[in-house]
Amino acid sequence: MKHFFLTVLFSSLLLACQSERNEPIYELSYDDYLDSSIVYEDMFSQKEDEYFVYIYSKSCSHCEAIKNDVLSFLKEDIVPVYLLRYTKDIRVNQDIELTIGVSDINDFYIAGTPTLVHIYEHCVLNNVVGEVDVINYINLYNKN
Repeated sequence: MKHFFLTVLFSSLLLACQSERNEPIYELSYDDYLDSSIVYEDMFSQKEDEYFVYIYSKSCSHCEAIKNDVLSFLKEDIVPVYLLRYTKDIRVNQDIELTIGVSDINDFYIAGTPTLVHIYEHCVLNNVVGEVDVINYINLYNKN
């Protein structure tokens, strides 16, 4: 019986260690990607035809929750991803579907953070807000 108990205990410890290995080895930081940061006024003036702009706030718990996923997507370099830290200059409005097709910063706004903006030919192709929707959009883009 003692052997059985030790075997179960040892197996449980191994499984617990295994599950911890799936966690990131270290936490990624926005500060490590300063070369990918842009200012709000330059959102539509990037040289690429297609790119993403990820708008975040360091005080946003949802931004923090998906930070590693977003920065890993940036690191994969499938399409350029620019980081834009939220400031009061960025207009907020809940009707973000009205920003689809916009190509002027004066006509653009977000519903909150985190926001992922997909820009194609310098126009908003999609404006996605929220932890779940941003991750789903990234995953969908990765599959295509």
